[in-house]
Amino acid sequence: MAVDGLAVSPFDDQRLLVWRQDTGLYSSADGGQTWQRSLGALPSSCGCGATFDPLDRLHIYLACNDGLYASDDGGRDWSKGAGMAGATGVLVSAGHPGLAYAVGWGHSAPDFLLHGEVFRTTDGGSTWQPWAGGDMPASDTIVAIAGFVP
Repeated sequence: MAVDGLAVSPFDDQRLLVWRQDTGLYSSADGGQTWQRSLGALPSSCGCGATFDPLDRLHIYLACNDGLYASDDGGRDWSKGAGMAGATGVLVSAGHPGLAYAVGWGHSAPDFLLHGEVFRTTDGGSTWQPWAGGDMPASDTIVAIAGFVP
């Protein structure tokens, strides 16, 4: 099976997510022996990248060219968060439940090439707001940063 992306849960190395462009996202709970296609409003024609929430083994973020999605059940069901038109990456807080930052673009950007804005959610990805910085909790430790350079 040709895949465009793979993510392994940091909690359980048997839980896998595989992204296949034009067919969607699939999850496995048994190390890839069986697969289940994910449900919900997921795109099928653009690339995505998954990030597991370090505080909740079943909460996963999916940054896609057409928005940012979240799953609360380990990747079976997904819902699209409000406030972002697309995203390239997510950084999840390891100290504050529901807090995450994403690099992406808002609905006012005419196309995905005009992005690079930082957004923040405090509700686990249901809504995203542009974030200018300054109030990041001191207890958060950034170990990676994602972005886009034109």
